[in-house]
Amino acid sequence: MNRGSGTGYIPDKSNLMSSTLTMLDFFKDGEKAFSNFSAFLEANYDIRSSNTVRMTFATLCKWKLLYEVDFKTYALTDAGADLLKTHSEISLGRQIQNSTLYFGEILQELETEVLTGSALKQAANQKYSMSFKSSSDLSCRTQYLLGLSFIERSSKRYRITSQGRDFLQLLKEEGLLSECINKKPYKELELNNHINLELPNSFLKKCQKQKLLPEFVLHELMAYYADNELSLGIQVNKKRR
Repeated sequence: MNRGSGTGYIPDKSNLMSSTLTMLDFFKDGEKAFSNFSAFLEANYDIRSSNTVRMTFATLCKWKLLYEVDFKTYALTDAGADLLKTHSEISLGRQIQNSTLYFGEILQELETEVLTGSALKQAANQKYSMSFKSSSDLSCRTQYLLGLSFIERSSKRYRITSQGRDFLQLLKEEGLLSECINKKPYKELELNNHINLELPNSFLKKCQKQKLLPEFVLHELMAYYADNELSLGIQVNKKRR
């Protein structure tokens, strides 16, 4: 299994299955040339760029649904012909999983909790040694999963569907998931300006003796600390200059 970090390109990702089947159906009668498929994509998806046509070809070949018979001439693989018959989301998902890193693993992250895109991106970097830098690195994967109905999105959060759980179980049984390098559970960072502290009795007695509220004293201490930290940082920067 040769899996890469790239996701390729497929037109109309939101309808991934129907879009893929439409393209494969073009090859059901036999081998087709690059120029023929280019005209097909322009007519059906208004794709006019030769680079986009090449990317689409490369993606379908990467998923092992097409193969290059001769120079710029392509035909269906057995997997591609089978997908045309079965229309199986599971089969298409398996083809993508076999060639794409951090695909089914997203379902593994969503198995027990609902996560945002940023949380999934950070999990990719921390737990699977990916090097995602922007949301676009993740978005194509989530669009494919949405297109296969393996996940759903609501309020910028993703959750796994029942179909996604079935697919995830299959990946586990077939050993097709990457091993998690850092198995510590990822938790989204939350900003919180409330801190629970257990104050020592000596501190409370001093506050009581001076008729000061402990909260007021702590607030003043934190303000003093923050101001001095800031001024210290400025002084250090001036010295470095």
